[in-house]
Amino acid sequence: MRMSAEDLTKSLKVLGMSQGDLARDIGVRPETVYRWCKGNHPIPGSVAKVIETYLQMQAEKIAGEFNGTERGSAEESGANDTETDCNP
Repeated sequence: MRMSAEDLTKSLKVLGMSQGDLARDIGVRPETVYRWCKGNHPIPGSVAKVIETYLQMQAEKIAGEFNGTERGSAEESGANDTETDCNP
């Protein structure tokens, strides 16, 4: 996966992460992440995969929160009941 400097910057914003947060997570110096974000150095594929994984985890978290608050659990909604309101 090829990631641009703009993609990395936008991804960090979506994730609520700073350049320093990413640097700490992947074990590089903050200056390295800064250079990637400025487009001074190519972003390694392994870093792009980490960001992709973080974004997927964030999406799953949001989906879980949405499903939990909007629809409730099966037990709360009565989905496990044998009778339904649809029966005459």
